[in-house]
Amino acid sequence: PDNLSFRNQIHFMRIAVDGMEIEALASAEKLFNKGLLRNVYVEFGSPEKWDRLRHFEKQRDDAKTRARSLRDARNMINTMMKKHGFRAFIVESRGWDKAHDFM
Repeated sequence: PDNLSFRNQIHFMRIAVDGMEIEALASAEKLFNKGLLRNVYVEFGSPEKWDRLRHFEKQRDDAKTRARSLRDARNMINTMMKKHGFRAFIVESRGWDKAHDFM
C-alpha cells in the first residue's frame, strides 16, 4: 500500500507461501524501495506449484506457463540483488538438483 507507516527497518522477513513466492516478493516491492527490509528468507516451492497457480489463464499452454514462471522468478531474484542489494544463497534441501539446475 502507498500509506506504509513503518519507520524502522524490518530486520528479518520470512516468506513461505507454497507456490506464491513470486507474487509475495512483488508485493513487498515498496518495502524494498524504501530500504525497510534488511534480510529476506524465501522458501521457494517447485516451479510446478507456480504453474498450477497460473492455471486460470484462458489459453493455458504448459510450456509457455513454465517459461513465464521461470522468467518471473529469475527477474524477481535479479531485481532483489541488483536494484536492492540483496545477496542470494541457496540452502540445500529436498529437490536440490532441480533448484541447482534452475539457478
